[in-house]
Amino acid sequence: MGTPGGLADCSVNHNGMWYNWYNGENSQPSGWENHVGFITKCSGDKDKACGSKHKLVGRTNDNMQGRPKYITNNWSPNTAYIQTTYKDFGSGDKYCPAVSNSLKLCNFRGARYICQKKEEEFSRDWQKCCSSNEKWSPKDGCNPYWYKDGDTFSNDCKNLCLGKKSHGLTPDIKETLKNDYNNGICLDVLKSNVDETELRKFCQSDDAYNSETGEPVKDYTNICGCYYPQDYYDKLIQKLKELYPELPEGSYNDRTCFSTLCANSKLKSNISTEQCPDQYFLRCINNAKFEAGGDMSGIELGQGNDCNIYVEKGDFPFCGRTCDNDDNCVNGQCNSCIDGVCKNKDSVSCSNYTCPSNKIIVSNAYCVGDSSTCNEDDCCVDTSGGSGSGSPSSGTNNKNLWGKVLLYGGIVLIIIGIIGLIYSTVILYNKTSNVPLVYTLSGGGRGIIYIFLMVFIYLIIGGSLGVYYGNKMINDNSSS
Repeated sequence: MGTPGGLADCSVNHNGMWYNWYNGENSQPSGWENHVGFITKCSGDKDKACGSKHKLVGRTNDNMQGRPKYITNNWSPNTAYIQTTYKDFGSGDKYCPAVSNSLKLCNFRGARYICQKKEEEFSRDWQKCCSSNEKWSPKDGCNPYWYKDGDTFSNDCKNLCLGKKSHGLTPDIKETLKNDYNNGICLDVLKSNVDETELRKFCQSDDAYNSETGEPVKDYTNICGCYYPQDYYDKLIQKLKELYPELPEGSYNDRTCFSTLCANSKLKSNISTEQCPDQYFLRCINNAKFEAGGDMSGIELGQGNDCNIYVEKGDFPFCGRTCDNDDNCVNGQCNSCIDGVCKNKDSVSCSNYTCPSNKIIVSNAYCVGDSSTCNEDDCCVDTSGGSGSGSPSSGTNNKNLWGKVLLYGGIVLIIIGIIGLIYSTVILYNKTSNVPLVYTLSGGGRGIIYIFLMVFIYLIIGGSLGVYYGNKMINDNSSS
């Protein structure tokens, strides 16, 4: 069958008949919960025919004996006529299920009315229905538009996750898109049926992203990992290039390859299905706490056997560089281009080499010879963000140096200031009391002593500032 025309389509029989015919004495038939509605017995009172749990949406015509009872068009309400999709191609009339042919005429006993279940009478557990209900099935009290067809969820399930109205329900998007909402139901829904425009709109809003600090709101990282503002990913690329200048440029073409939040999101397949140039690199870093504002902090570096980096360009590592011929391998210890890689005949891969704790292995590096020749200069790269040789960056050294100069210089100034302050105070006291000292200043006046007092006080203040800022510079540098 084709797509149902709406809940008032009384011709649907897909994973369960939506409407059944009823000849009983109660206001609705037994098992009504597993149907969308029913067609009544002959009734003379249309206002009471459907009972309290259903609403009147149409009437069947009862004038022509010997043929199915078709839906009346020129009658109000005519919702069932509008939405029902089944037609008799001979006459063009619309019908409810064909069993109507076996029903007796009502004649003067009234008419048969079409009653649709009220929206609030369907199960309100849309999460359960979206997870387990078959396509267009009215069973278990589910609204037939809330379903899962194979691995794909319905559009109404998608709309509910995105906070849009569906048959009387409008969930709060700030709840449905949370990481821990209903065992990740909306992650599964949006993975199969995504609306990227709506996702970007939410993920770039203040609810999911702090634009002042450049920090993702932690409650929504599973859903929004790949949908933050472009500036967030641009700043992350900038910081990673500072830390790992050897990483191939191709690694930054796809945010699933360099953003931890995007790489870990179930929705990353909506962004890209391409293989990253370095599939192991993200195992070495965790930038889930990265903040694109301020000092762009929040990148944690790690080590491990499955943590390595692929180097594509530059002089490091020379043994292992890609090549076309031997001319690409000159001026180094690996001078032969073998199988497209600069190495020697006895060169072995660095893959089994163990790097120091502050370095990670270069996945495509080779040793000069057998395993006994492997060393960290050839096989490892520094995780502090320095050059491939493993040495810290000059900026890091300069900050440490100036921090120590301020710190130790400040301590010296404080000591000099304290000694001078004590000595000047003693002199001033003795000048006042006219007690002769071994060391006196010529002129005998006290004005010069007050000047020295002020100088020593300023030395103490200046030294204290030097200690403070020196400590701060050293600590900030070590944390970055």
